[in-house]
Parts: sequence; structure tokens; C-alpha cells
Amino acid sequence: MISRDEIQARVLAEVEECAAEQELVALLNTVIDETQGRPEEVALFREAMEQLIDKGLVLMAPENEPGQQTVEVDAAQSRAMLSEILGSLYFGSDDLHWTLDPFVYTYAVLTDAGRLAGKEVLGERGYRWWYYEDDEGTT
Repeated sequence: MISRDEIQARVLAEVEECAAEQELVALLNTVIDETQGRPEEVALFREAMEQLIDKGLVLMAPENEPGQQTVEVDAAQSRAMLSEILGSLYFGSDDLHWTLDPFVYTYAVLTDAGRLAGKEVLGERGYRWWYYEDDEGTT
């Protein structure tokens, strides 16, 4: 399984590419390649996200009214939202993705420091590098 640091880099790059905010469950399914429905996948993602929140790079935001900008919550609320959403996931064996029922839109939002870190990762590694790497980690 990939490292927590690798997941953090993927999160920063992916969210930066998505205008600095990305729906949480979609983000999980994107940064964990070849999801197999193992609880370790969610645990690794949770740990990486918690560290990014603790570092001040990512906050969470609930869904807002249509057409309104998302408003992120503080770090403590972000950790609570993260825990609630990730604790409610199940793996859809038909489409091989993590999902929720009912689905609740919750967003990972980069802070200013997170945007800088995301741009740095993208500059070094490029867009979705993990899709193009072979088993040895080379593209």
C-alpha cells in the first residue's frame, strides 16, 4: 500500500487542480488508485487528511446553496466532518468505488498554504502522476 506522505501529495495536487476544492468521496476514489474496498484504504486516507488539516493545508466545507461559494470550517470542525463522512462510507462492488447513502456533499478545501504546497507538488510531479507510474514508481 502507498504511504501517507504519498496520499498527502496526491490530495494537495488533485485539489489544487480542481480550483482548490474537491468533493471528499470523489477525492478518496481518485487518490487511492485501484480501490479494492479494504478498510485500510479509508484509514490511510483519513490519516493523511487529518495530518493535512493539522498542518493547516486543508479544511473541510459543507455543501452550500447552489451558486454560492463553499465556506470552510475550522480545523476541529473539519476533523469532525471528516470522521463523520469517512465513518459512513461503504464500498460499491458494482462500480468499485467508495460511496455514501445518503450522499452528503462535503468538500476538501485548500488553505492559502495548501494551494502553494499543491502548486509545488504539481510543478515537481505533474498532473495525476500516479495514474502513469509503473510498479517501480517511474513514468
